[in-house]
Amino acid sequence: LAAETAIFLIALLAVYLFAVRGVFSGSLHNACMWLLLGTSLYLLAVSAAAGARAAASPRFRLPVMPFVCILAAAGVWRTKTVAE
Repeated sequence: LAAETAIFLIALLAVYLFAVRGVFSGSLHNACMWLLLGTSLYLLAVSAAAGARAAASPRFRLPVMPFVCILAAAGVWRTKTVAE
């Protein structure tokens, strides 16, 4: 069970890092990126208001993950285009 948790945390960290890369990729002039970022921050703030212990629960992370994954895809795309 500890190995599964460690693998999940590594994958989650990678998604978060690529999402940060997607946010800072220089394409924030696009209104869609601002909408994704604003919605993500709002959902994170609402889940954080539930309390530190409850905010770590996956049920509060679930609504924001599609937005984080879209931002992470933008980060992966940006990394791929820079590498080429």
